Amino acid sequence: MSIVSKLTQLLAEARSEQAKVDAKLQGLLQRREDLLTMPLEREEFITIVEQWIDQSAAEQGKHYGKHLLEYKVQGLVNHPLKSSPPKDLNPFVLFTEGINPAVALLLLRDHVKAGVRAALEAANWPERVGPPRAERIKELAKLDAEIGQLQGELEQLRQAAAGS
Repeated sequence: MSIVSKLTQLLAEARSEQAKVDAKLQGLLQRREDLLTMPLEREEFITIVEQWIDQSAAEQGKHYGKHLLEYKVQGLVNHPLKSSPPKDLNPFVLFTEGINPAVALLLLRDHVKAGVRAALEAANWPERVGPPRAERIKELAKLDAEIGQLQGELEQLRQAAAGS
């Protein structure tokens, strides 16, 4: 076998290997995209949204609870045996600048969660859903490592196939 035919054969093998690695890489990239875009199961999604609502309401509670204490309620806090509220206590003090959605969420958290749950349970949900979020995160980490490795191999094969 001549040197030219050996080189031709080696280049063909390198190109073939490059095509195999590229196909595998494309499959991994597609799986990665699926994991990033496939919907969660309905119940897991509802749970996440409810956690967001709770977190937002808790953050608003810190701010507006302090604001409310700075108002007339402070007198009641400091005098817990008082049997009647001050005459000028305004229970709508939190709405002094109009109805703030954050305050409404704080005061109506459970109602908002129930409404969101009912709406999401009644909504059409995709039949094809992805794995749970925790599994996705683990699989994405593995995929990213494997994708990086294959991209390095692919670059080496491209250079070999190019004859450099």
